Amino acid sequence: MKASDSQPCLKSLKADFKAFRTQSRPHTRIPDHLRRAALEAIASGLKPSLVASNLKVSPSQLIRWQQRNFPKAIPKDAPRILDVIPLIPGPVIPTGLRVTYEAGRLVLELSF
Repeated sequence: MKASDSQPCLKSLKADFKAFRTQSRPHTRIPDHLRRAALEAIASGLKPSLVASNLKVSPSQLIRWQQRNFPKAIPKDAPRILDVIPLIPGPVIPTGLRVTYEAGRLVLELSF
């Protein structure tokens, strides 16, 4: 069994890095959220060499990422996660206001 298979967070992070690389051109800068996640994996106790080899980054990249100060504030254009309220059993009777927002495959429908 590989060391990466025993670490679920590293396995997930490895999949995220792979997905990013397949969707991006070669030598595209790795986004901040993936860099932070790699550093958090190291902070959780994983060896930097294990993280570097599994994510296919150089140890010097990890060192540079550790030296960089990431912004603490969330950018205004960052995706927001909304709470999902379970469906209430029984008929839903809207009180008069219905809002639908479509963005690509995402459809958000609100009834008040």
